[in-house]
Amino acid sequence: MPKLTELNATASLSNSDLLAVSTNTAGLAVSNSANVQVLIQAVHRTSGSNFASHIKFTVSAEGNTAFTFSGGGAQGSNNEALYLYRGFTYEFDLGSTVNQGNSHLFQIRDAEDGSPFTNGVSNNSSGNTIYFTVPQNLGANIVYQCNVHSSMVGTLVVT
Repeated sequence: MPKLTELNATASLSNSDLLAVSTNTAGLAVSNSANVQVLIQAVHRTSGSNFASHIKFTVSAEGNTAFTFSGGGAQGSNNEALYLYRGFTYEFDLGSTVNQGNSHLFQIRDAEDGSPFTNGVSNNSSGNTIYFTVPQNLGANIVYQCNVHSSMVGTLVVT
């Protein structure tokens, strides 16, 4: 594969030239091959919003005790810590079980039992999708928490 600086009008990338690398919530590298079309769709996905996300988490409720996540490298454990990168935009897809009928109001907060976090957050605790662009200057970890059940809380580790 040519180096980026070697690409010109006569060089091109093929599907076999790409490798997408992601990390899981433990910070371990997980490599998955991807093709050009998949990467283009991921970059241009807007899910009916003006925001394009880098990583999508699907959020579910485990009774009244925990949130679980799938996608984005999540392990699926109860109230797991999620690792977020400054400058990246994250989509939290709350589907039909979270925020439905105000039973589990998923919200990004500045601290456990704290105030709603507003910097870079769109639709916090309203609607079925929350977008969060991690501010470059965010110096501390924050949390996600249910507005109704305080035990449904986990850390958003900022790296």
